[in-house]
Amino acid sequence: MSQNKDSIAQDLEELRKYKINSISQRKLPSVEKPRDKQMAVELEEEVINLESSLKRISSSYALFCKKEKKESKLRLNPPAGASLAAHFQK
Repeated sequence: MSQNKDSIAQDLEELRKYKINSISQRKLPSVEKPRDKQMAVELEEEVINLESSLKRISSSYALFCKKEKKESKLRLNPPAGASLAAHFQK
């Protein structure tokens, strides 16, 4: 059993080394053609737009959660006057 564990550990270590080597040997494609440069600029602009949209959405969601939390507290513990008003509205 321990031989299997040692063998598996050795295989994992070899895979880890291979992965590190293959990543370090990769070369990023160079942008040489004007069309490629234009495409890279457009993609970067799109990334910037998506990041700003994500920030807007996350801040809106945070405000929504804050409002929802406040409303749930009010539902659980309504102010004293609110229960009287609800009673007389019936």
